[in-house]
Amino acid sequence: MSKHFNKDKNKKQIVSAAILFRNLTHQAIRWNNAYYSNFFFRLILRIFNFGFEPKYMSVLESGRIIPKLPKEFLTKTKNKKSKKIINNLQWVCSTIAYNKKFYRLGLKLNIKQAKAYYEDVFFTHSLYKKGFNLCIDRDCIAYHPNTNPTNFKVFIETVISQFNIVKFFNKSFLLFFIDIFIFSIIFIFYNINEK
Repeated sequence: MSKHFNKDKNKKQIVSAAILFRNLTHQAIRWNNAYYSNFFFRLILRIFNFGFEPKYMSVLESGRIIPKLPKEFLTKTKNKKSKKIINNLQWVCSTIAYNKKFYRLGLKLNIKQAKAYYEDVFFTHSLYKKGFNLCIDRDCIAYHPNTNPTNFKVFIETVISQFNIVKFFNKSFLLFFIDIFIFSIIFIFYNINEK
């Protein structure tokens, strides 16, 4: 990761690692499989972004963060078509490298709950807003234990953080409330079908 700063140690850049599960699939594989295979899911996300196609690793106008990545980036093995580095992202996960003098520039939060969610989004997206280039380097890899899909309880626990994203980054309050309503229905329906 430090090689990104060899030529310019003052570069306004945040470099993130690709986060892989133990089975070597990307951490965001479930989300991306749903996105690329489900037309209605893509349509809903587009509505929450004022009709625009969501960019890679972006924050929608409703305040929802999306871990969208290129299909080839998500495969177990690197191939010739796979992009090595994805630039100009709006947020990245917390396994990052950057010049420590920029630490104080990131958005600070007064977090009261034990698990706040999206701390990495607040920090990295606030620097993106200040002109930093956020990127993921496929050659930099971090491993994470396999996790269960998000359920309705976890979704509800993240609502406060999503509301703060809307507030701090001037997103649409109207789209936020519609987003929460629709995704609540989706998660309730999903959880009922799981049982």
